[in-house]
Amino acid sequence: MGKSESHPEALIVSACLLLAGCATTHHIIPAAPLKRGESFTSANIIVPLHKFEKASFQLDNYFGIGNDLNLGIAISNFLFFLPTTVSISRYQGRDGANLAYSVFINDLFETSYSPLLEGGVSYSRMENGYPDAAYIGLGYYLPFSIFQSFWKANDHAFGSESRLSMIGQLDLGNEDAGASVRYNGNLSDYYIEYYNSGNKINFLAGDANHAGIELPYGEIAGIDTLGLEPSERMRIRLKDHSAVVIRDRDPYPDCIGCAARQRTMGAYPMGEDYAVYWIRYPGRLLNYPGLNNGFLELSLPEILSRYGEGKSIVLRQKEEFLDLKKRGRKPFFEDISFGVNYNFHGR
Repeated sequence: MGKSESHPEALIVSACLLLAGCATTHHIIPAAPLKRGESFTSANIIVPLHKFEKASFQLDNYFGIGNDLNLGIAISNFLFFLPTTVSISRYQGRDGANLAYSVFINDLFETSYSPLLEGGVSYSRMENGYPDAAYIGLGYYLPFSIFQSFWKANDHAFGSESRLSMIGQLDLGNEDAGASVRYNGNLSDYYIEYYNSGNKINFLAGDANHAGIELPYGEIAGIDTLGLEPSERMRIRLKDHSAVVIRDRDPYPDCIGCAARQRTMGAYPMGEDYAVYWIRYPGRLLNYPGLNNGFLELSLPEILSRYGEGKSIVLRQKEEFLDLKKRGRKPFFEDISFGVNYNFHGR
């Protein structure tokens, strides 16, 4: 039971605002089944070792529905208050301990770094009043989220290869607070592909084998890197008086989620000088049909070097870009995350 003299509400509201967004989901499952009408809420701050996010905030909510069954709903995206996970857990008690068999549907609206489908069993025992639990499960990453499946089931432009994931989690603490560590197998490898496979879309419509732009040296009037707008990093001026503009953020303030997608795509760069930029080239499309802009991961020093040598400039994703990105990850290590939680009980 939460202590009446404590006031964590302000901290929780602050965490909602500061850490809203995608989360590496930790399932803080109650140590015992809740009675019908009882509830359990766990406020979690989660710090992962992968590079897609630095920290996130999550609310786990469980409700007793009778017959040793708990219904769970987790929320991590407080910009829209969309559910991240729904779950059902069935408990079996024996000798002062509980086994909970759980099924989770994660990543409902692309707001969770977790397998879309997950199932597992947890073992919890009350030791000196402190509930400790160990969980082991199996997850399945699909090429798209549940939300996407309504219109993109056959469109893998933003998808990844499906794969299985071994999952483990350890929870230690008391009835008011605790700490957890979780392993989501294949997480970083999967999401590197998930966030970057959109770059496979061809830049020039109908030319999938040569996607991108090649600017012959003779068509370039000059390259500007100074005196630009705040978000512009390079302007390649062409002799026909048009220009290719490379920006470090999207130029459309109403493009919800664009900055987050750009950040996640650039979490594992191909090389030291590479970063993900928005490319604006009038009359050409990159990622988003209907907009004259899109993402590419480029090296600005490489562009300047080629121009200085009198060579054409190629704005095209490298063929091996996914392999280059994966070299920057640390297998196993970056699939681990840590969390601390504060718990509330109610009726």
